Amino acid sequence: MFTQYFDLKFNPFDKEIPTDKLFSSRDSKELDSRLRYMLDSRGICLIVGEPGSGKSTALRKLCDNLNRSLYKPCYLPLTTLTVKEFYQAMAALLGETPSH
Repeated sequence: MFTQYFDLKFNPFDKEIPTDKLFSSRDSKELDSRLRYMLDSRGICLIVGEPGSGKSTALRKLCDNLNRSLYKPCYLPLTTLTVKEFYQAMAALLGETPSH
């Protein structure tokens, strides 16, 4: 395997690479800054980009650095939900039972 050949300690292309081992490009630093601003201002955001551009990785990095007593990250990867299904899924992720 290439990790042995290049004497790497981990696979740098793994989807579950530890977030403290990620390469910080100028663009990823900019996204990190904007996500931090979103948190500090108690705002919301929409992240869009080409497949493989690092959207999920940036969110995973953000979540890894959150104070879990203040924030409860919820990951909902499904994009084909109706509005009602979305709210039901979010309620379930937050530990609530939807009434409808």
